[in-house]
Amino acid sequence: MEEKTLLLIAIIVIIIGLPLIAIGKNFVKEDERIMTVLEGTVTSAYTTKGVTIVSVMPKKPIPAVFFEKVNYTKGQDVKIEGKLHEYKNKIEFLGE
Repeated sequence: MEEKTLLLIAIIVIIIGLPLIAIGKNFVKEDERIMTVLEGTVTSAYTTKGVTIVSVMPKKPIPAVFFEKVNYTKGQDVKIEGKLHEYKNKIEFLGE
């Protein structure tokens, strides 16, 4: 293909693509978070009102919250799958 043809195709893709991205972002919920894995050492764990809170020590403690009973104990090395979440201006890890 000639350089002019490629340039024309690129401009058309940009003109069509940018509005499609702008429209498409309206269909994605903001509360959908990316799954991640938290590895570290449990520094504390307790259950209250059906919610288990596990603090895991990576470089800095991050509370890991479970909406079910889990059996983690202090000093235990863990690998937890879940999502990062902000609650009351603090980062928590929602365990799955």
